[in-house]
Amino acid sequence: MNDTNTQVVLDELKQKLGINSIIQVPPSVTISGKGNYMEFKINSVLLNDIRFFSIWGTQSRNDFPSNVDMDIILGKI
Repeated sequence: MNDTNTQVVLDELKQKLGINSIIQVPPSVTISGKGNYMEFKINSVLLNDIRFFSIWGTQSRNDFPSNVDMDIILGKI
């Protein structure tokens, strides 16, 4: 899911679950112009140690970016 749609979901989580803070670390990153990812953390006692990632491709529709882009993204993660 892209960063815009991910942000919509995160905003809903804040409202519905009363989560005070969701931190995006770092801002979304573009890999080779076709693959993108963003990392975020949810400040909650139960979820504090979990890293969440949203990964998408600009031309991949409902699929992940190409294998080359995924290798780069997963290497950075």
